[in-house]
Amino acid sequence: MLFIHHSNRSERLLDRLAEVIATPVAGPLVAERIVVPTQGMARWIAFGIAQRHGVAANLEFQLPAGFAWRLFHAQLPSVPEASGLDRATLPWRLFTLLPNLLERPGFDAIARYLQGVRPERRRFQLSRQLADLFDQYLVYRPDMILAWERGDEAGDWQAELWRAVVAAAGPTARHWAHLVEEFIALARAGRLELGRLPRRVALFGVPTLSPAYLALLAQLAEQTELHLFIHNPCREYWGDVADPRQIARRRRRTGVAGDYLTSGNRLLASWGRQGRDLIDALLEIPAEEAELFEAPEAPTLLAQLQRDILDLTEHSHPTIATTDDSLEFHRCHGPMREVEVLHDRLWALFDADPSLAPHEVVVMTPDIESYTPYLEAVFGAAPEGRRLPFAIADLAGRSAHPLIQAFLDLLALGESRFTAPQVLALLEIPAVRQRYRLDENALTALREWVREAGVRWGTSAAARADLGLPATDRHTWSFGLRRLFLGYALPPQEQLFAGVLPLGRVEGQQAADLGSLAAFLRGLERLRSRLSRPRSAAEWAELLHDLLEEFFLPSDAEEEPFALIREAIASLVDEAERAELTARFGLDVLRDDLSARLTQPSPSHNLITGRITCCAMVPMRTLPFRVICLIGLAEAALPRRRSRAGFDRMAAAPRRLDRSHRDEERYLFLEALLAARDRLYLSWVGRNQRDDSPLLPSVLVSELLDYLREGLGAEACDRLITTHPLQPFSPAAFTGPTASYAAEWLPGAQAQRSATILEPPF
Repeated sequence: MLFIHHSNRSERLLDRLAEVIATPVAGPLVAERIVVPTQGMARWIAFGIAQRHGVAANLEFQLPAGFAWRLFHAQLPSVPEASGLDRATLPWRLFTLLPNLLERPGFDAIARYLQGVRPERRRFQLSRQLADLFDQYLVYRPDMILAWERGDEAGDWQAELWRAVVAAAGPTARHWAHLVEEFIALARAGRLELGRLPRRVALFGVPTLSPAYLALLAQLAEQTELHLFIHNPCREYWGDVADPRQIARRRRRTGVAGDYLTSGNRLLASWGRQGRDLIDALLEIPAEEAELFEAPEAPTLLAQLQRDILDLTEHSHPTIATTDDSLEFHRCHGPMREVEVLHDRLWALFDADPSLAPHEVVVMTPDIESYTPYLEAVFGAAPEGRRLPFAIADLAGRSAHPLIQAFLDLLALGESRFTAPQVLALLEIPAVRQRYRLDENALTALREWVREAGVRWGTSAAARADLGLPATDRHTWSFGLRRLFLGYALPPQEQLFAGVLPLGRVEGQQAADLGSLAAFLRGLERLRSRLSRPRSAAEWAELLHDLLEEFFLPSDAEEEPFALIREAIASLVDEAERAELTARFGLDVLRDDLSARLTQPSPSHNLITGRITCCAMVPMRTLPFRVICLIGLAEAALPRRRSRAGFDRMAAAPRRLDRSHRDEERYLFLEALLAARDRLYLSWVGRNQRDDSPLLPSVLVSELLDYLREGLGAEACDRLITTHPLQPFSPAAFTGPTASYAAEWLPGAQAQRSATILEPPF
């Protein structure tokens, strides 16, 4: 039986989930199966259940794709642990097959593209793009994939390429489209092994599902107890809600708008398409539905907006109190000022409301990588007594761990000019210094020696000749090291020795540091030579492990990034083996592959830690917080502009429930507005730092301001926007709307916050 639980509040959905799992259906030792969109959601559910029941144990969280594959593996014969055509192996299969297909009709454009500069790298990048596309086809266009395998569209290059991939994969070519079709046929024939099905499954907070996945769930619900917990922003039926602009376009195109189309609430119509399509599709599946809607009761502007969306109305309460600051807009000069204003504003909130705890505040931005240095500079460097506990999540590996970036930089040195800053930057990594027994003082001395020795770039005259430049060793590393070693070996003199002027800067025990620098450079030269030859995946793995052993000696604190690198190497070898890749490939391909693996953020890292969470605005992330701060909402930041390939069949002929990054991010903004319980804070770079010219915010912010301006009036709406001065010490920062939280910076201010914000035990 299928049970669908609707609510505009995730807390109410969690209450119902806790009620459902309170009574086991298959005995106390059988794990409860909960399907979630992200691991961060899983952590939040586990904490919530522990708060409601006193303990959260025997819960098995799975992602939707993993849950479906386990169903297939339990019910269908000869289903492998992983498909031979999954997203991980497809790039390598395509990389192998493409050269053999370029002579076929229809592949002319691809052949011309691959004849450009660095053809092997182009082939790998194209293979990755095609793998992404085919993976989307498997999920959202299974009918097209199966038709291709039956021989349809003969002569079409995509169909021909897919048939070649399937033929090369052989018996392991069973993929999503096949398995969904087989599972549904088995279920309709009544041949499922009921003992191998879970007795109860809960899907919580999944924002979108493909039509094939919905069909799979519909068949599963006939045999087991299936609960869908859906975040629904509106209690009314809103399947026919459309953006007023869509209605106008339809009227221009057809002459009529369609009696069934209505705008209802324009914010919901504009931002809610992703959720609307899923909820509308669920209505076509027989189910028992429960509504757990809860209207916010606070007399604030934010609550009024949420009630308008919940009731599918507009401007039901078009007045606000002059002291209402539940919805804030901040316009700043540059990202640094944004974060400074945010820090001061959060301090004001903690001062004004002692019940507000750090874990009830989240800071989200579309570009967490760009804002991390500013967050660390402002929040991390705050003076003692004004330091707010915070954690940054969703950082790519290279940003979170400098050791990973150093590893990637070593791979890039093979094509570099070995400039002095590049080489010395590698020695700044503690694990590299530890391997060569150099400390901070030694590194400071090395920088001075290298500068005085005149080292600029190039390892030797021969290395410069390889680049087609004059074979001179002036200002190379070999030139600088000769000067330093001669200066140490010879008595002080101001004359040439064998055509070299000694540089007497190294004394006594410092010779060991100079020797370490020479050993490091010899290692880099050997590495460049070894990186220049193509190798198989297994041979590259052996070389990379040697590289890690030769150049790094990590401390206990650096074991995590070291383990991530080893895992990336192991996964590369595993996927190449599953794709039956035996061909050798060059450094370009290796570096692109490892860079993609090591720059993926860890979705659950630093989420729900008891501190202020700073994270990226990504789909399936928004959870309820008392205070939600969205920063970095520049014009092109959200929704982000993404180009799609001209040969993308889904873009050319879209269908309902297709994945759209633009719709995902618009729905994410809507979810953020609904998830804020007390306050929603929005800021963007709204003034140019050089000439103070105005800069536009995200179109989503503009739509929200237009909605408020229509309901409240221009004057009341403008009071919600604060334009901050360029400098934090400007007199304007201590007057007007910002005075309430900037005044404590005034000289002679008496009030100082003395209480320490403690982190919760979890």
